[in-house]
Amino acid sequence: MKRSNSVSILLGLCMLLAASCGTVPDANGTYNGKPVLTRASHPSGGPMHEVKGTYLGRRYFTPPGSKTGLQWIDVYGQ
Repeated sequence: MKRSNSVSILLGLCMLLAASCGTVPDANGTYNGKPVLTRASHPSGGPMHEVKGTYLGRRYFTPPGSKTGLQWIDVYGQ
Protein backbone atom coordinates (compact mmCIF):
# COMPACT_ATOMS: atom_id res chain seq x y z
CA MET A 1 0.00 0.00 0.00
CA LYS A 2 2.79 2.39 0.89
CA ARG A 3 4.56 1.81 -2.42
CA SER A 4 1.43 2.47 -4.50
CA ASN A 5 0.90 5.79 -2.70
CA SER A 6 4.42 6.96 -3.49
CA VAL A 7 4.04 5.88 -7.12
CA SER A 8 0.74 7.77 -7.34
CA ILE A 9 2.34 10.88 -5.89
CA LEU A 10 5.25 10.62 -8.31
CA LEU A 11 2.94 10.21 -11.30
CA GLY A 12 0.83 13.15 -10.15
CA LEU A 13 3.89 15.37 -9.86
CA CYS A 14 5.08 14.32 -13.32
CA MET A 15 1.69 15.19 -14.81
CA LEU A 16 1.70 18.60 -13.14
CA LEU A 17 5.22 19.29 -14.36
CA ALA A 18 4.34 18.27 -17.92
CA ALA A 19 1.26 20.50 -17.92
CA SER A 20 3.17 23.51 -16.62
CA CYS A 21 5.96 23.21 -19.21
CA GLY A 22 3.93 24.18 -22.25
CA THR A 23 5.57 24.31 -25.63
CA VAL A 24 3.29 27.06 -26.97
CA PRO A 25 5.01 30.45 -26.61
CA ASP A 26 3.02 33.32 -25.14
CA ALA A 27 2.01 36.36 -27.23
CA ASN A 28 5.34 38.06 -26.42
CA GLY A 29 7.41 34.98 -27.29
CA THR A 30 9.55 34.23 -30.31
CA TYR A 31 9.79 31.38 -32.82
CA ASN A 32 12.96 30.98 -34.91
CA GLY A 33 14.12 34.36 -33.64
CA LYS A 34 11.03 36.23 -34.84
CA PRO A 35 8.03 37.39 -32.79
CA VAL A 36 5.02 35.08 -32.87
CA LEU A 37 1.73 36.02 -34.51
CA THR A 38 -1.56 35.47 -32.69
CA ARG A 39 -5.23 35.14 -33.51
CA ALA A 40 -7.77 35.36 -30.69
CA SER A 41 -11.32 34.06 -30.31
CA HIS A 42 -12.27 37.16 -28.26
CA PRO A 43 -11.38 40.85 -28.77
CA SER A 44 -9.72 41.11 -25.35
CA GLY A 45 -7.20 38.45 -26.45
CA GLY A 46 -5.83 40.50 -29.35
CA PRO A 47 -6.39 40.54 -33.11
CA MET A 48 -9.09 38.23 -34.43
CA HIS A 49 -8.05 38.25 -38.10
CA GLU A 50 -6.68 35.22 -39.96
CA VAL A 51 -2.93 34.64 -39.64
CA LYS A 52 -0.62 32.72 -41.97
CA GLY A 53 2.32 30.85 -40.55
CA THR A 54 3.28 27.68 -38.71
CA TYR A 55 0.61 26.75 -36.17
CA LEU A 56 2.31 26.34 -32.78
CA GLY A 57 -0.69 25.68 -30.56
CA ARG A 58 -3.43 27.27 -28.51
CA ARG A 59 -3.33 29.16 -25.20
CA TYR A 60 -6.51 29.53 -23.13
CA PHE A 61 -7.69 32.52 -21.08
CA THR A 62 -10.81 33.91 -19.44
CA PRO A 63 -11.61 37.50 -20.48
CA PRO A 64 -12.04 39.91 -17.55
CA GLY A 65 -15.70 40.30 -16.62
CA SER A 66 -16.70 37.59 -19.09
CA LYS A 67 -19.78 35.49 -18.59
CA THR A 68 -19.06 33.39 -21.67
CA GLY A 69 -16.17 31.48 -20.09
CA LEU A 70 -12.97 30.18 -21.59
CA GLN A 71 -11.54 31.79 -24.75
CA TRP A 72 -8.36 31.04 -26.69
CA ILE A 73 -5.45 32.52 -28.59
CA ASP A 74 -3.96 30.58 -31.50
CA VAL A 75 -0.19 31.10 -31.77
CA TYR A 76 1.63 31.03 -35.13
CA GLY A 77 5.32 31.24 -35.98
CA GLN A 78 6.58 33.37 -38.86
